[in-house]
Amino acid sequence: MRQKVQPFKLFIFDCDGVLVDSERLTNQVFVDMLAILGINITLQDVMDNYVGIPLQDGITMLEERYQFKLPEDFIVQFNQQSMSLLGRDLQPVLGIKEVIAKLQAPFCVASNSHTEKVRAMLKITGLFDRFNGKIFTASQVKRPKPAPDVYLYAASAFDVSPADCLVIEDTPIGVSAAIAAGMMVFGYAAQTSAARLLDAGAHAVFADMKDLPMLIKQGGNPINSPNTADSQHQSTSQLMA
Repeated sequence: MRQKVQPFKLFIFDCDGVLVDSERLTNQVFVDMLAILGINITLQDVMDNYVGIPLQDGITMLEERYQFKLPEDFIVQFNQQSMSLLGRDLQPVLGIKEVIAKLQAPFCVASNSHTEKVRAMLKITGLFDRFNGKIFTASQVKRPKPAPDVYLYAASAFDVSPADCLVIEDTPIGVSAAIAAGMMVFGYAAQTSAARLLDAGAHAVFADMKDLPMLIKQGGNPINSPNTADSQHQSTSQLMA
């Protein structure tokens, strides 16, 4: 991993929860649909344990946990309802457009969501023109996150070494994928526990997107950003290596 501050050659953003504020919207749809079927699970439970996991994998985990089988059309219904809601209410993550405008190197998105959904969400939030031609998803590689495939694919497309990439992630699964790819990763802890991101290997955590440019400039060296989602880790917005 990087031993001194050097310019990053590629910035790789996760999509859900980092570029677009989609996770609470779509997961509330998930919770509501499960409740109709008699499965009571809280939104926070879903956010803590299933965010970042491919939908089919998350459903398999839930079916094993609750010993039930979801209807065959559950995924189709979920996708339809969630995209309808996103079309009405989806917003870009606060401050992300300003961050992108300040970047001094190429950037792209690498997501566990399927390509069509990522493209749709970027269009809804006015970010598509900035990422058109720079969208990489689990649909394009053999293995989804936490495997490193989508991150390695993105770096290869830009002909950049993984060691020269910086990943911005908001889930432990995504952090693990970036670490497995040999990349530096900053954890965005606006809705995720800072401790969980650090435990997954994040080199730094931050909770306000406006802090990211300075954190990038300093290469992950310590800065004070106490507003992390986990109040017990107020000093963890710093390089941990």
